[in-house]
Amino acid sequence: MTKKEKDAKGYWVHTVTTDVVNVPPGTMKLSPKKMANLLLKINTYPGAHGSINRYLQYYLNRGGRGIPKERYEAVRKAQEIIRSRKSQG
Repeated sequence: MTKKEKDAKGYWVHTVTTDVVNVPPGTMKLSPKKMANLLLKINTYPGAHGSINRYLQYYLNRGGRGIPKERYEAVRKAQEIIRSRKSQG
């Protein structure tokens, strides 16, 4: 498949939606602590910690090289904060 054919067809990632993790617009531009706090505050169902971390990893994987290094590191730090909160109870 040529690049032109791919562009015309689109990528499957554009059609992915989620109802599991609520992520308000602009969340990924926040500081790691604010990002983690917001995601944990609005996603309070059992198992939310794991779902949020999977969503953040998906964001990083799909963004690939297009994510600036400081943004990538901020999202990784938010993942660490969320993991530490889960272990605290």
